[in-house]
Amino acid sequence: MRTAVAQFLTHLSRERRLSPHTCRAYQTDLDQFQGFLQRRWEGDPPVPERVSRDDIRAFLGDLNASGFGPRSVARKLASLRTFLSYLCRTGRLERNPAQQVRPPKRVKSLPVHLDLVEAAQAVEAPSPNTLLGLRDRAILELFYSSGIRLRELTGLVLDALDLEGQLVRVLGKGGRERLVPIGQQARQALQNYLQRRG
Repeated sequence: MRTAVAQFLTHLSRERRLSPHTCRAYQTDLDQFQGFLQRRWEGDPPVPERVSRDDIRAFLGDLNASGFGPRSVARKLASLRTFLSYLCRTGRLERNPAQQVRPPKRVKSLPVHLDLVEAAQAVEAPSPNTLLGLRDRAILELFYSSGIRLRELTGLVLDALDLEGQLVRVLGKGGRERLVPIGQQARQALQNYLQRRG
């Protein structure tokens, strides 16, 4: 199974262009599943063709007993489904036994967010009298105005900004590019910083 997992991770990285972080998460989940199978099969090497729905259910039960929450268990099941689907597409498996296993029910919780006063205080906290303060204000205004991911924000280059059109070109997940509108305050904060920076 190790060879199949290595080929799958290469596929994720090169063909699907997933981030190294995402590929590491898949590897961790699949390594954990292989370790579980070795214990369950009493030392027999894990082979994908032998994996059954009951093996996957037992794995999820073991995760639950080990203290993993429903969200983590569901993610690990999703990793298995994706891996076994890949093996079906490449002709190594005829069916995907993970498709017959339901993920655990997740308790929905509301995300923590700032109210308007807190958001305004955070954005206005940097000093307008220093170059670093202007930079930080521009970053916060852009982040708040556009709603882009933190990773997208940190990956921005100057050429991605269209201040006249109030747009920013963002490289998202999987290398997909999109245009995101920004507000007037973000535009002004960026102009203030860029003028001062020179």
